[in-house]
Amino acid sequence: MRRAMLVATAMMAMAVPAAAMVPHNIQRRGELRQIFAMPDLVERLGEPIERIERIGEGLWRVSAGRCRIDIRFVRGRSVRGGLLPPRMMPQMVERICGR
Repeated sequence: MRRAMLVATAMMAMAVPAAAMVPHNIQRRGELRQIFAMPDLVERLGEPIERIERIGEGLWRVSAGRCRIDIRFVRGRSVRGGLLPPRMMPQMVERICGR
């Protein structure tokens, strides 16, 4: 009986970290939603958004006309005493306009 309790407890402990993992497609969808929710993104570009590209892990490029802004997702603070993974927060890099 005691051994069965120990095995059950060990199995439950191993399942907790896996439950916190988010599939890549869900993570990317969340990043896109955060990009669309950025209030001053269109104002900084000066035109409506024409294209959003994923450049790399946690790095997106938003283009409008001749201008583009790279958006990097950085780790925010962990919530609930570290029980949940830290939230990724979007940060705009400077605007670059070409010819």
